[in-house]
Amino acid sequence: DSYPNIVRENKIQVAAMPEIENIGEIKEGVSFTYTAAVEVKPDVKVEGYKDIKIKKEEVSVSDKEILDTISLLRERHAIFKDAEDGAEAKDAHLVSVDWSGTIDDKPIEGADAKDYSFVIGSATLLKDLEDDVIGMKKGGERDIEVKFPEGYKNKEIAGKTGRFKVLLKDIKEKILPDLNDEFAKDADCENMEQLRERVKADLIGYKEKREEERMRDEVMKELIDKNKFEIPRSLLEHYHRYLLTQVGERIKQGIMAKEDIGLSSQQIEERYAKMSEDLVRHDIIVDAIAKEHGLGVSDDETDAKIRELADDAKEPFQKFKAALDEKGGLNYIKENLLENKVFDLILSGAK
Repeated sequence: DSYPNIVRENKIQVAAMPEIENIGEIKEGVSFTYTAAVEVKPDVKVEGYKDIKIKKEEVSVSDKEILDTISLLRERHAIFKDAEDGAEAKDAHLVSVDWSGTIDDKPIEGADAKDYSFVIGSATLLKDLEDDVIGMKKGGERDIEVKFPEGYKNKEIAGKTGRFKVLLKDIKEKILPDLNDEFAKDADCENMEQLRERVKADLIGYKEKREEERMRDEVMKELIDKNKFEIPRSLLEHYHRYLLTQVGERIKQGIMAKEDIGLSSQQIEERYAKMSEDLVRHDIIVDAIAKEHGLGVSDDETDAKIRELADDAKEPFQKFKAALDEKGGLNYIKENLLENKVFDLILSGAK
């Protein structure tokens, strides 16, 4: 326990795990000695944050935005029922199909399915396949030509043209609920007027949050530009590894940021290297301003935020807190609360 005690007692802002060197012999009655070499965060005096001028844009919500949001809510409450006999598949229908795909009369590995269901127009499948199901009737079969995109995830068939034999086994049509007070009650409101007011308040809250994020981004960009200092290489490498790991996990799930599409592996590494540097500078600047003004986060403040999150998740407070602690989430919440205080301090003078 000697190393963490020394760090805590001397208030050393370590940047990474230490390298232990010069380890002495362990002998009874003799003090055990070693050397811990560790990079520390720079002691930064942040300049320019007291006179930043950022204009807050007023947010508003139009009637169309309210109606569009209610329409999305209506879509979520839709049900599907069997289409009438002889009905043709069309956009927004839920269909069930069997299919098998070939290229040059050879089966495509993994390109066959039984009782596969999807909503036409949802972009679940390749566009050629979805579009050509339109007009088919239950029990009908069709031979569909499909062009695989150049950037298709299976590189062996990317850019090639295949053929799919499709059997349409079932068609269901979407039934949307009426927009009336009964619908509002299903959304936990007394009537449609109350639902519209709640949607409006939610949209305003969302836009207010986005505007605050924009202001924070402007503030931090300006502070990073104004304050140049050396950053610990180990901390930079840690952030870079973390971001690239997250990118890799998302790619495995078929998710890719639009900014990353079309980039080579080297270009992605370079993009996230720059992002890592900005994040390290961001954290060091926030910590420095908090230290200068004696800002901190109490256990009561942390618990209040955890209780709020637990209530939103409809979970007991202690169970939710224990799960957070196990995942290392308590530190994240404290860092987030501290960052909020720092930006509140900056933005209070940035009118």
